[in-house]
Amino acid sequence: AAFNRNLLVRINRDLGGGAWRAFAKGARRLRTGDRLHFAQDFAADGVAPAAPPVVTQFFANASALKAPRFLNASLAVERMFKSVYFRLDVLEKRSRHGFAFVNQGIPPQTTGLYVLASNKNDTYDSVSLTAHKRLGGSHELFASYARALARSTAVLDFSLVNPLFAQQAGGPLNWDAPNRFISWGFLPITHKLDFAYSLDYRTGFPFSVVNNSQQLVGSPNQRRFPDYFVLNTHLEHRFRLRGYEFALRLGFNNVTGRHNPGLVNNNIDSPEFLRFAALQHRALAARIRLLGKSK
Repeated sequence: AAFNRNLLVRINRDLGGGAWRAFAKGARRLRTGDRLHFAQDFAADGVAPAAPPVVTQFFANASALKAPRFLNASLAVERMFKSVYFRLDVLEKRSRHGFAFVNQGIPPQTTGLYVLASNKNDTYDSVSLTAHKRLGGSHELFASYARALARSTAVLDFSLVNPLFAQQAGGPLNWDAPNRFISWGFLPITHKLDFAYSLDYRTGFPFSVVNNSQQLVGSPNQRRFPDYFVLNTHLEHRFRLRGYEFALRLGFNNVTGRHNPGLVNNNIDSPEFLRFAALQHRALAARIRLLGKSK
């Protein structure tokens, strides 16, 4: 049996300067006061103002910012066992002094004034196991499972486009998915008929809850979308025509019809709170490929 070990530890500091310049340039534009956001709450009649408008502004002092630092470390172990290729990957990522806007209100109160700070520290840890087996010709099987955690001390992404009134806080990153399983295969049924599939499962992404005034309710990213699951299945028939070989594939994407929503109503004051939208559906798929001249 073949056995191979590979250890790589890499430190990268090149990204800090470029990101710093980009943020400093944007902060100068904001300090001139040419971009402000006004948030106005209205009474139940939708006409009378319920309170004075809240002005959202973003500022930065470039001299007070630190250059971000990044540390990535990975370990991979590979082994061939009884014609099956196995690989174990361990990955660790750390970032320090990342840029994040901080609300200048005295906790727990908030204001519309945000100042850029170097207070964002991110962590990502993952362990994945992969198995891959070739069955001869173009037929093969693949499966991979990953356990991962993505956390940050500053999760909230404040902006003028979609204002959020809250104190900066830590929690899961928006793309955090602790569990993920991927598999695909291309299997023979008869001499010219094959079965192809692909499967993707992961924990649902997190999201935050707000109220009618765009104030954060609870902790950042305290809720999650339903778990994501997609199974695609197809049959592929190979045939010859006029000296060329073709492959005709017919099947279904998302054969189980799982909805896998992409949007959610996260307004706790809405009667449709936690209603999911942008749903997926089962879809018929067909394709034909030219494989080349017949042998």
